[in-house]
Amino acid sequence: MSGAGGVSETSAVAPRLARGPARRAALMLELRRRAAPGGVGVGVDDLAAAVGLHPNTAREHLDVLVAEGLVERLPGPRTGRGRPRALYAAVPSPGAAAMPATFTATGAEAHDLRDRVLRIVLSHYGTGPEEAAAAVEREGSRWGEDLGRAAGSVGGVTAVVGLVSRELESMGMEPRVLEEARGAGDLGASAGAVHVEIGACPLAALAHDRPDVVCGVHAAMLRGLARGAGADSVDVRLLPFEGPLMCRVEVAAS
Repeated sequence: MSGAGGVSETSAVAPRLARGPARRAALMLELRRRAAPGGVGVGVDDLAAAVGLHPNTAREHLDVLVAEGLVERLPGPRTGRGRPRALYAAVPSPGAAAMPATFTATGAEAHDLRDRVLRIVLSHYGTGPEEAAAAVEREGSRWGEDLGRAAGSVGGVTAVVGLVSRELESMGMEPRVLEEARGAGDLGASAGAVHVEIGACPLAALAHDRPDVVCGVHAAMLRGLARGAGADSVDVRLLPFEGPLMCRVEVAAS
């Protein structure tokens, strides 16, 4: 992995990104890696080979990225009769304005949650730390508050732990409440914090490359989740990379 400001080597990332949204991430990373001032774009065959996809599969994912304003399709040089082959390039500094209108839909059922967090990540992956932090906090908080309101009002640490666990489960993060962290009695009455271990992360490769963006989105979402559900007396914190391959969420009375 490269440093926080760089981009991972896509050939190493791609095999770990099995789902559709993550394949789009691999393509997006490759486009950003190849981006240069005055660049003319990259052909689909080259992109597909770089990330280990069939060209038709890569083209389908590129079409989604084009529709969402994250990638632009450019005409390539004409080499004979017929239409020139399409080239693709990452849209410079897409920012929040490039997010599709459907991104702001509320409710847990509106979108696949992993796809939604990936849209936030890709929109700010190439931005600087300060700009990314502000955007990630804003958009992650809004997303979490939407989910919290859709879940309904809850109260106390016990209910928030259950809510956090359900949302993490729906994102494929394999949450597990740590029994040893509960303390005596009911979770809501415990003086200690409750930890929810995250056993898997669909965006782990991206998180190691840009934790400020990927982990920042999840942290802001979890805080917003409690606020949206009306649990103002409960603090939720993400503790990234508490172990070699996993993170934890800490839930405690404020």
